[in-house]
Amino acid sequence: MKTLFLAAMLATTSLSGHTHADVIQFQHKMVKYAQQNPSLDEWINKMINDMNRLEASPDNIESLNQQMSQVFDDIDQVHKLMTLHRIGIKQLPGPGSNSSQNVSPQIQISVGDNQVSGNTLALAGQTVKDISLPILKENLGYVPDKSTHVVLFSTKNSYRKALKRAGVPTDQISKIVNETGGLTVQSDIWIPLYALQDQSELANVLTHELTHVVLNQQNIGDEIPVWLNEGIAWHDGMLAKSQVSPLKAQQEWDALNAQLQQAVDAGIAVPLTASEDDILNAQYNVEWEDYLAVRQLIQNGGQEKFKSFIQQVEKDGVEKSFLTTFGIPMKEYENNFYQSI
Repeated sequence: MKTLFLAAMLATTSLSGHTHADVIQFQHKMVKYAQQNPSLDEWINKMINDMNRLEASPDNIESLNQQMSQVFDDIDQVHKLMTLHRIGIKQLPGPGSNSSQNVSPQIQISVGDNQVSGNTLALAGQTVKDISLPILKENLGYVPDKSTHVVLFSTKNSYRKALKRAGVPTDQISKIVNETGGLTVQSDIWIPLYALQDQSELANVLTHELTHVVLNQQNIGDEIPVWLNEGIAWHDGMLAKSQVSPLKAQQEWDALNAQLQQAVDAGIAVPLTASEDDILNAQYNVEWEDYLAVRQLIQNGGQEKFKSFIQQVEKDGVEKSFLTTFGIPMKEYENNFYQSI
């Protein structure tokens, strides 16, 4: 996610110093964008302030690296917010329906159209209660602790209309309608039921998206790299799917492993740190690779150690927490994993 501004930053900063005029020009561009998009103003200003503090000398390389790490974290956050702006999703509106079920004091599930049956609504609620929440508690040590709203849509038409109401540009709607199994923005989840074949897939998607919500609510969803965010969600989702149908979970495992192996054999597999463009253009499901990387961490260190890592991220930052917990720099792990697939 850092790739959008990486070239600009590398053009203005080096280990031996930075070009002040170029930095100022880049800052002016960000200020202009903040003026056009007020909701990004806080993060863009934070990034600019961190850039202003950049100081470098041959004797201060470690300090510079720490400062640059902070700036790149800021850039990462701004990029994600800009991505939401680019596709038009700033907040998911309510479903406009009174048919809903409270799964917990924090979680409400609603129907997005009148073709979602009461039985389906009840099944989704029971799935969250019996499968999703126990998995989240066991694996992350958290469940949603703030207001969380899940909306179910039965048809492409109703989902398309809802996306249009949310302000998504027309040229983006078809891709979302046809290619996504769920959409999460902060603590709101939309799920297109027509894309799911059975309860095992419903359990998978509900748990996957609720994992994203938990990471968001614990203020670490935007701190951890994409491969960790998606890998954790896939790990929880696959556990949920296997609880409902071990056979279906195994079939998905076999199919996606075969797909990844084909990419490796063809020399087109991308690293965990691949750019957004590389991920979008990949000829296989890159998120499966993310899942395997997270699964390997858990297998090697155990679930409790992984949970400890997640719980320390907000306090210590992702890289320090990773090194402290697993005894290896995150970048080294990313590279080692890529070399091993």
